[in-house]
Amino acid sequence: MAPGLVIEIERHEENPPNIYHVRIWVRFNRSVVLGYNFEPWTTIEENREKQISFFNVSVGDWIQKGDVIAKFLQFGDGAHIHFDILENNNYHCPKKYFSTEGYNQMMELIHYFHPDWDLCYP
Repeated sequence: MAPGLVIEIERHEENPPNIYHVRIWVRFNRSVVLGYNFEPWTTIEENREKQISFFNVSVGDWIQKGDVIAKFLQFGDGAHIHFDILENNNYHCPKKYFSTEGYNQMMELIHYFHPDWDLCYP
């Protein structure tokens, strides 16, 4: 989405049906942090670890807009990636941060996996 410093890679364990997923946090500037939450929709811990093995970044890496940070592994029908925007520690819909071209590219990616999804939840 944007350039920044990889500041954290979080492993998550939550409730089924998507118990294992992982998030990459990227600091864009002092007030904005970007999150890429890879949810392969799996209850198998090895699948989460396989997703992590496909990451191209580590904590401390600097990424540029357009860099491929990971290959996404889709294990189930609900598989998706959340794009989180935290500005001053508050979540925001990322739509206002996109150019028209960037928004269209993002929607193309989203619709590749889920044709009826929007960018943000109501």
